[in-house]
Amino acid sequence: MLTAIGALSPAAVAIIAPIALGFASRYGINPLLMGMMVVHGAQGGGFSPISVYGVTVNGVVEQNDLPSSPLTVFLGSLFFNIAIALVLFSCWAAAA
Repeated sequence: MLTAIGALSPAAVAIIAPIALGFASRYGINPLLMGMMVVHGAQGGGFSPISVYGVTVNGVVEQNDLPSSPLTVFLGSLFFNIAIALVLFSCWAAAA
């Protein structure tokens, strides 16, 4: 959510990671898995049409007269990162 409304991904991770790791510690979740979820969550919103990366990418696409769909770029990034997060979680849960 933070990256989708304009925060850069590293800033969003720096804000959310301590909260997520505290949550992981409290509820017995592996901190590496929680860290991966935080990073994929930040990247999922990174190409929102109003985020820094989204504005940059969509601007470059328009300047080069390429077919443009800001919503498609955002949803592609979002769903790809959700899929990767689900795979990571599923593999981690199966190994435990």
